[in-house]
Amino acid sequence: MRSLRALLLLGAVLLCVSSCRYGLDELFGRPSPVDERVADQSIPAPVAPLVADPANYVFIATADTHFGATEDPTNAASFRALVSSQGASFVVIAGDLVETGIAAEYARFTAWTASLGVPVYVTAGNHDLYNEGWTSYRSTLGRSAYSFTVGGRSFYFVDSGNGTVGQAQLDMLRASFLNDANPKVIVSHYPLYDGPDALYYRLTDTAERAALIDLYANGHVELLLEGHRHVTHETILGSMDEWLCSSLVGAAGKGSCVIVTVSGGQIVSVVPTTY
Repeated sequence: MRSLRALLLLGAVLLCVSSCRYGLDELFGRPSPVDERVADQSIPAPVAPLVADPANYVFIATADTHFGATEDPTNAASFRALVSSQGASFVVIAGDLVETGIAAEYARFTAWTASLGVPVYVTAGNHDLYNEGWTSYRSTLGRSAYSFTVGGRSFYFVDSGNGTVGQAQLDMLRASFLNDANPKVIVSHYPLYDGPDALYYRLTDTAERAALIDLYANGHVELLLEGHRHVTHETILGSMDEWLCSSLVGAAGKGSCVIVTVSGGQIVSVVPTTY
């Protein structure tokens, strides 16, 4: 009986802490469903990066930066140095940009991305939507779902911040793919698959996941860049290469990311890197 009371008390404390920091109504669900976010075409789309040689370039992918309101995450400065040393043309970040969704965190995040010296492209994660975080996300970062083309390759940023892409976004992707024969890179927070045991961390709807795998496999998707698990991990899905990108705090306290090299118009390497 004592152990039961202790467990109940611990649960109540955790619930209180979560409700204070993340918003009680957002502990198990998020406002601003994904269908509403992606349907808002009044939000300006990001401009595609200007790459000096669209057939030969490097970009860096990471995720889960989790910027707080009062200090930058560990290794934020080291990542800035890595971007410079690699001569990256742009950076992609697969969601969970901030910790609790408040405006002060978005301010710190955008100040950091501005300091990287290259264009930065992002999509929404679950943490970004806490405390009605979509309001700050929308005003500071713009759309959570969009695409652009570099050379002969298309980049699609998919909003999976609620653990689902939603029917509206799935329909939009299908329509876009019909008119886009380019090889494609998908950036999304929640993993599409990530192995048979990753039940909690991947997209929650099995039918939706199957539909996406079919769409991607037949739509010339070659690379998936995702986050959420705070690990760097590769899964081969037929002709698709799925990479989970770790956070600014990776193994043994070091930051972790993947460096993608395009040469002769082809993706020739995806290299996990600590810094």
